[in-house]
This record gives sequence, C-alpha cells and structure tokens, in this order.
Amino acid sequence: MSKHEAVSEETVDREPDEETDVVGSSEERLDAVSKIIGEAEYTYDIEKPRMLHVELVHSQHAHAEILDVDTSAAEAMSGVAAVITGEDVPDNRFGSGIDDEYILPKNKVRFVGEPVAAVAAETEEIAREATEAVEVEYEPLEAVFDTQEALKEDPPAVVHDDLHDYDTSDVLEPRLDPDRPNLYANHRIRTGDIEAGFEEADHVYEGSFDTDMMHHVQMEPHVSVAKWTPEDELKVWTSTNTTYRVKNMLAAAFDVPSSSVNLEVPFVGGSFGGKEGVTEPLAAAVAQHTDHRPVKLAFTRQNQFIEGTYRTPFETELKIGVTDDQEITGLQVKTYLGGGAYAGTGFLVTRNCGFAAVGTYDIPNLKFDSYGVYTNLPIAGSFRGFGNSQLIFAIESLIEDAVMDQGWDPIAFREKNTMEEGDENPAGEVMKSMGAKECLDRAATAIDMDERDRAAEDDEWLRGVGLAQGSKYSMAPTASSAFVKVHGDGKIEVRTTAEEIGTGSMTVLAQIAAEEFGVDLDDVRVLRGDTEVTPYDDGSISSRLTFNTGNAVRKACHDAKEQLYQHAAAKFDVEPEDLATEGGEVYVQGETDEDERMPFADLFEPTVFAGGGFLKEGGEILGKATWHSPVKNVDPETGRGDRLTAFYTHGAQACDLEINRYTGEVRFNKFVSVYDVGNAINPKMVEGQLEGGISMGIGSTLYEALTHDNGRIDNANLLDYKVPFSTEHPLNIETQIVESAHEDGPYGAKGVGEAVLIPSAAAIGNAIKDATGGRLGKIPFTPEMLLGAVENGSDCAPK
Repeated sequence: MSKHEAVSEETVDREPDEETDVVGSSEERLDAVSKIIGEAEYTYDIEKPRMLHVELVHSQHAHAEILDVDTSAAEAMSGVAAVITGEDVPDNRFGSGIDDEYILPKNKVRFVGEPVAAVAAETEEIAREATEAVEVEYEPLEAVFDTQEALKEDPPAVVHDDLHDYDTSDVLEPRLDPDRPNLYANHRIRTGDIEAGFEEADHVYEGSFDTDMMHHVQMEPHVSVAKWTPEDELKVWTSTNTTYRVKNMLAAAFDVPSSSVNLEVPFVGGSFGGKEGVTEPLAAAVAQHTDHRPVKLAFTRQNQFIEGTYRTPFETELKIGVTDDQEITGLQVKTYLGGGAYAGTGFLVTRNCGFAAVGTYDIPNLKFDSYGVYTNLPIAGSFRGFGNSQLIFAIESLIEDAVMDQGWDPIAFREKNTMEEGDENPAGEVMKSMGAKECLDRAATAIDMDERDRAAEDDEWLRGVGLAQGSKYSMAPTASSAFVKVHGDGKIEVRTTAEEIGTGSMTVLAQIAAEEFGVDLDDVRVLRGDTEVTPYDDGSISSRLTFNTGNAVRKACHDAKEQLYQHAAAKFDVEPEDLATEGGEVYVQGETDEDERMPFADLFEPTVFAGGGFLKEGGEILGKATWHSPVKNVDPETGRGDRLTAFYTHGAQACDLEINRYTGEVRFNKFVSVYDVGNAINPKMVEGQLEGGISMGIGSTLYEALTHDNGRIDNANLLDYKVPFSTEHPLNIETQIVESAHEDGPYGAKGVGEAVLIPSAAAIGNAIKDATGGRLGKIPFTPEMLLGAVENGSDCAPK
C-alpha cells in the first residue's frame, strides 16, 4: 500500500496525478452481492408491527374549488383506522423554493390526480375500498394546460391566486412578475450586446425546439413508512435521494424542530431526481391520526405516473450568429418551462437550465431568458440533467443546421468555438478541467465522422451519422459533511448521508477512505442514510457526490488521522508530524524497526471483555469535516458571477443509425459516449454510467412522453408509456473516459451521472437529419414524425 503521512488542514488536497492504490481501481461495488442475491432492503420491503396501509383519494378535476369532503362512510368501515382531508393537516405551506403546497389541499385542487384525502386501514384492500366511499363535492374552474397561454398577463386560469404572498427561498430567490400571475420563476443571463453580436455575424439562424413531459420510471415506486412517537418525534423510512431536504421539509410542514424528525433511507430503487419529498409529508400526516401506529404509503405504477414528478417540458426559441470565419458572435435563448401545479424544484430548473448555454462554447454576446410557468398539470421538476438536456438538444441542433447549411466541418466548427482551460465562460466563471475538445475528437474518430456518406444494408433503410457535445454543471451553493471513525479493531467507518441510488457512491467514498488510510477496501465500512447518526448532505443530486461528499470524506479522514497520530505519538514518544500510515498501521517515518510500527487497533486499550478496546482520552477517533461549494459575487440582473457552479462535466456522443423508410423504425449500428470525469475513482462504474445513460437518452429521444386529455394523464402505465427494451438498445457501444483532473476534486475527480444524458437527443437528431435531410424539432421523435422527414426530406420543426 502507499504511504500516508501526517498532513495539516492546509495541505488536504494532493496533486491529482499522484500515485494511488485503491483510487483509480475498478473495485467491486460494496452493495453488489446483496443486491444480486436479493438481500438488499428497500423501503418497499419494510413491514412494521401494527402497520397500517394508506391509499389516497384523487381529484378528478384539473382545477376546482373543494366545496365539501364527506368521509363518514369511509370512517365507518371495519378495518379503517383514520381518514384525513385538508382540514386535518397543518396550515403550514412548504416547498423547495416557493412555499406553495399544503400536505393536502385546503380549498382547491390544481391537477387531475391531486390527493384530496387519505385513508389508513389494516390492509391495502380495505384502504382502497374506503377511498371509494369518500365523497367530494367540487365547483369546477377553468384550467390552463398550455405554457404560453398560462404565461399571459390575462391567462385563462390563475393557478395560485395568492402566489405573491408565499414565502420564497432566501438563498436563491425566484424572480416573480406582478403582471404575469402564473410565472413562478424567471432567470436571465446577459453577456455583451446581443444586437451587436448579430450585426457582426455574416449569417444568422433561428429555430424552435420543444420537448415533452417525460417520467423517471424508477424501478421502485415512491414509498414511505412513517410513525410518530409518544414524545412527538417523527420517524420516517423512505425512498429518497435528498434525505436532509425531506427532513427539513417535514419539519417546516409540521412546524416541529428539525431535530425531532429522523429519516432512515434503505437502498433506493432508482431516482433520477424524482424522489425529493413526494410521499413523506402525506405518510407523516396520516400517521398523526393513528395513535402512534406506523403507516405505509406505497405508490402503484399508475400513482407514480399521475402523482410523481416528471421532466419539465420546454419550448425553446433560439437565434445564433456566426461569421464566415466560423466563429459564434451571439446566441439568444428564450425558453418556456411548463412547471405544473406546484413549483417544486422547478424554480431551480428554471435557473439552472441556463448553464447549458454557458458551459461549452465561447459566446461573446449572450442573451438568455427562461420562464417557469404554473399550469394545471402534475408537478414538473428535478430530472437527470435538470433542464440542460432539453436546451442542449436545441443548441446542438441549431449549430448543426448552421454548419450543414454552410458546408462546414461540424467537428472543426465545434472545436474552434469550444472553451479551453482558464477561459472565462459567458456567465463569468473561469473554466477548469476542460477536456471537452478531447471528448469531441475521440467521439468523432470512434464513429468515423469523416465518412458520413455510407449506405444502409438495403434500400429499405436510410443511414445517418450524428454527433453532439454538451456539459452538465454541478450545483452551487451546496454542502456535504462526513464523519470517519477508526474502530477499536482497526477498521474504518465512513458516515454520510449521500444516498446510494444505484450509482455506486458507497463504493467511491469507501475507496477514498481506503486510499487515505492506506488500507484495503475490505477494511472500510460505509454507514449511510440515517439522520440520527449521519451528518448533513445536500443529497444524491446534480452529480455532486464524488466531488462534494468525496471531498468531505477526504477531509474527515485527515481529521481522524490527526487524532490517530496524536494518540500514537505518545506511544512512540515522537511528534505527530513524524508519523504516517500504511497497510492498516501507523509508523514512524524513516524507521525500519518493527517496534516503530503499530496496527491501528493497538492504539486502543484492552477491555475486560474480548473484542475491541477503548481510548484513555478523547472517547473515540472520529474525524469530522464539511465541504462547501459556494456561489461568489453573483449579479442578479445579469446572472453572472465569479462562481455559480461547483464544476462542469463535459462529454460528446455520436451515433450511426438507420431509419426504415416504410415504418419509421430506428435501429443503431453504433453508439459512442466519451466523457471527461476529471479522474475516474472507479473506471468500471464510470463505464456503467456511460452505457446506462445511453438507454435513457434513446428513450427520451425516440419513445418517452406523457400525454394528457384535458389534464388527465392517459398513458399512466408501462403498456402505453413506451420505454426502450433491450432490443432497442445498441449492441455496439463504445465508451471512453477522458481524465482532465479538476484541481478542486478529490484526487482530481468530478461527477458524471447526469451528464451522459445531455447530448443524446441532439446526436440522434443530427444523425436523423444526416439520413433524411429533415430536422425534427420536437422530442420524442415518433415514427410518424420520422416518416414525415423521410418522405419530405425537409425540416419538421414545431410551428
């Protein structure tokens, strides 16, 4: 093992290219075996003594006043323990950035499927039957579903009459407009003079690009188990990726101290951003009325589609100016986000989607405007990519159109305008870890972009090749804390609230700790997701865990080692700075005598009883640390700042596909995904992310869209909502990892999970245009749209 010397807080960061043993190795995932053999526990598996089951009564109206809710028949049924309505929940509004939600609505419903009552009963069947006995009287109101209609100064319906009385976030305050009653967020970025940029251009291109609603389709639906103790403390077991956010949301919703709310998170069966406080408030509210009995609220797949969050639909208008020297002179973006009935994390999507316009290209003149708009549809919000994939689809498509129209090399144009290390991006940030050009070159080479004119297998198919690049920011401000404990038997324990949602975060954090202490991965245990014993973390969002929580764990390891050296120094009669660790031992540097080495366990005193020991002083060796990625010097008028993000991950994707000219079927000959991850802590897991993201990229581009009839979701099942099967997944996938170490990342590492989805739609769309000559401006690309492109050979952008 490598040697690890005593370090001070000021020297926490090592050189990214330092030699490592565990970091950089494709270690087996810590959770692999338990998940493969079915031993891993998920919230859906939890059964508690005396547990009740919860079912919900849903609104059948998109917008209506609630006149009366009669629960008497349901309450009289045998086996029913509690029935609650909006009158039974606290009067505290809550939310992620705008406090616009009650646990259950108190006076009106705002989308079809919104819960208006909840029943707790001895069995799911009794609870479901009781919901049918609840009678609700409504006064229907006019509803608004179209984003542009909802944004008007005089819209058909106002979703929240008292929006301007709501409390909002103090950290990232949404921008409201008194003249637009359904506008809940507005973000802008201003760089240079956009009109001057277009005047400088030799060519100006415009385009419109839309994206539909898309669901996360997590394997494990939303589920929570809740119980109130006799001491008025709330205990929740739940499937979430933002544990402390949900904890604080519950404290606000029930007006209790956050210290009295405790969450425990078993393994999470998928999230992709969609599990950030959906079932927990409802389960906790019902549990308040069950005499301290635990209750379980578990969504069915249909509930998942109707009540869960979905990917925000975008309507985007673009305008780009380019010179004959192939330089971008200006980019104008107007994008409209249909946010649904409540803001949720949509206010942040409205802001953060702007990073798609500033993360890759050197754009001297930029005018960016985004608008988050209430509609009478289910709640939109966090989804892998957080709005950036929707905008990269638009930007990379319009760039391709401009380049093809001019007859330029699409790779050379992108390379010429892509930023490099140390450049200032259009939002004012200095770019670090810029492997974008290398990703672009590798993807182009792997797909052989120089040979674009190649025939399909037969005349029934048209063949095309496409490429796109993009970046995904990671959020700021954000913070992670970590504890690292050295046990009496010498083992290392990492405590974190960075949830394992399938990405391998447990393993990455364990690898960092093993590297820091110079021990084998088997000597590290990760304790996660229990707010009674694990410290604050912003959650498994924004591809932030490796960077932020990884840094926190590394700093906590250093804190623990300093304590370890203090104890060992007395035993060796040396100064703490003379010590180092290697192979699970602490030793005096420069000494070869075995007496100058000691296993970690020998620092502890023996006890009367076998197994472990104790410290004479200090109680235990417990390292503590926080890593904070702040924002710096932000101008709210221009959206610019010295630091707006924690980091950017860059990548490129390319595909070789064929389209059936008679059916519109698409099949892939090859798909390439190349990403700069800073430094791969576990290369095999990075490859898994690069491959898995392709599946979601294909799904979002060719198949997946939630549809509705006057607000009623009409494909709320996996028969009608199409996701790609394995047969639609390319068999020929090539993934490549670029390592452009980030100076602030742990061992130079960055996150990659979300970024893989970002350029997929544009790469596929560009290949389709190469094959047919037609630009499809709305995703998903349906067979009907593809046939139109084949038959017309012209643009089929939205009108």
